[in-house]
Amino acid sequence: MKPEKNPEQKPPTPTCAGTQPESADSTPTPTANAKATALLRTLSQAEARLALSPADIASLTPLAEPWLATGLTLATIRATLTAGLPTAIHSPKALIADRLQRKLPDRTPDPTPNHHQRLTECARCRDPLPRTSTSPNCAACTPPPSDPPDHQSQRPDFGPLHDRVNALRTLLSAGVPPVGLPL
Repeated sequence: MKPEKNPEQKPPTPTCAGTQPESADSTPTPTANAKATALLRTLSQAEARLALSPADIASLTPLAEPWLATGLTLATIRATLTAGLPTAIHSPKALIADRLQRKLPDRTPDPTPNHHQRLTECARCRDPLPRTSTSPNCAACTPPPSDPPDHQSQRPDFGPLHDRVNALRTLLSAGVPPVGLPL
C-alpha cells in the first residue's frame, strides 16, 4: 500500500551536499535583499575598480545584508568598504567578500539618550542641583558671602604727617612756592 500524499505538503527542496535547507526565519526580506543588491551595485560608482558582475552581486548579497541590520546608512557602509583600497585590485569580488566579512561592525547602540542620569542633590535640603553646579549646596542653602574686611580700619594712623601733607597741598594750590617751608 502506497502512503497517501497530502496535496498541501510541499516536497523538500533539494540542497547541495553538506548544506542545510534554509528555514523560513533565515530567508532575507525582499527589501533587505534589494537594498543589499543596490549597495553592491553602487560600489562601482564610488570606485571604478570595484566593478561587479550581476553574478558577483548575487553571490555577495547575503554577505551585505548583515551590514544593513547595523543601522548604518548606505553612504557610511559604502565609504567603509571603499576606504583604503590597495593600488592593484585583481579580483573585486574577492576583495569585497573579504571586507564584508572582516569589517562588519557591531550593531550600533540605540541612539535614544539616557534620561535617567543621576542628578546631584543639595547636601543640606536634598533639592536637585543644576547639572553645571560645582557647589554641594543649592542657592537657598548656601550662606551669603561675608562682608569684605573694612580696609579703612586697618590702615596705620599717619595723624601728624597727614595733616602736614594736607597743609602743603593747600599752600601749593594757593600758589605759594614750596621754597623755605618747613617739612
